[in-house]
Amino acid sequence: MPMRKSKQEKYIIKGVDFSSKAISKLPNGFWETANVITDFKRPWENTFCKTTVFRALHSNEYVYLNYVVMDDNILLYDGNENVKIDVAQSDRVEIFFRSDKDLKLYYGIEIDAKGRVLDYSA
Repeated sequence: MPMRKSKQEKYIIKGVDFSSKAISKLPNGFWETANVITDFKRPWENTFCKTTVFRALHSNEYVYLNYVVMDDNILLYDGNENVKIDVAQSDRVEIFFRSDKDLKLYYGIEIDAKGRVLDYSA
C-alpha cells in the first residue's frame, strides 16, 4: 500500500487539573480524556505502524507524554559510558515540537525502552 501524502495536522494537548511535584503514580483514568494518535508512519519501510499509540496531557506546570509501543525485537544499546547519545543508537520513540511552519527552531525528545531521554533543539 503506498504511503498517503503527509498532511500537517495539529495535535491538541488537553489540559488536566493535576499538579504534583513528585509523581510516583498517576491517578486512575488519567489518560482517558487525552486525544489519541495511532497512525504512525515508518517511512523507511513505506508502511504504517499499527502498534503504536500516543497520548499527551498538560497541567499548569508539566506536559505528560504516554507512548504504548509493541515491538517483538527491541534493539537497546548499552554503551560503556552511559551517555545520552546511547538513546539514538537504540529503538526509541521520538516527538518533535515546532514553533512555526518553517522549522526555524524545533525541539526533539527521544526515549528508549530503558526510559533514557535524549533531548535537543535544532
